[in-house]
Amino acid sequence: MTRRRDPQTIAGAVAAVVGALTKEHCADMLNVKPRQIWRYADDTEDGTPITVENALRLDAAYVNEGHGDAPILKVYRQLLDRRTEGAQRQVGELFIELLDVDDVRGQLAAAIHNAVASSSPGGRNFTANEALEGIGLAERMIDQLQDVIQALRVEGGINSQGGGGP
Repeated sequence: MTRRRDPQTIAGAVAAVVGALTKEHCADMLNVKPRQIWRYADDTEDGTPITVENALRLDAAYVNEGHGDAPILKVYRQLLDRRTEGAQRQVGELFIELLDVDDVRGQLAAAIHNAVASSSPGGRNFTANEALEGIGLAERMIDQLQDVIQALRVEGGINSQGGGGP
């Protein structure tokens, strides 16, 4: 089994969206040819940067079709955080990060509850698909907890090795 990795670039996030929605569907939404979608998903110099408006459309469709959090926005936020590392976050941003964790925790709890219900496909035992769904949600929660940890480090002026601070 291949573990799905979180994209580290905007183009990589576009590729993740295209992988979930299909290039034809994405092309229709953006009113472009399918090969243009692949240009948006290309990290090389041959690629074409996607506009903010088109990124918003893709992320919205991804979320609305039940695939999870908006990957392009997530990468954008990570890139922005790295480029503004010295800047202080607003206190509310940390609470938003925590709410994201809580949301995924609730989704994970519901998935586990549904998987072990006697009416589920595997009865009271997990099917492979149910286990994969749980693993995917747990990995999302870990990623979001990493974001909380990073936000706390920035707030506290602590470097990644635990040093620094007031």
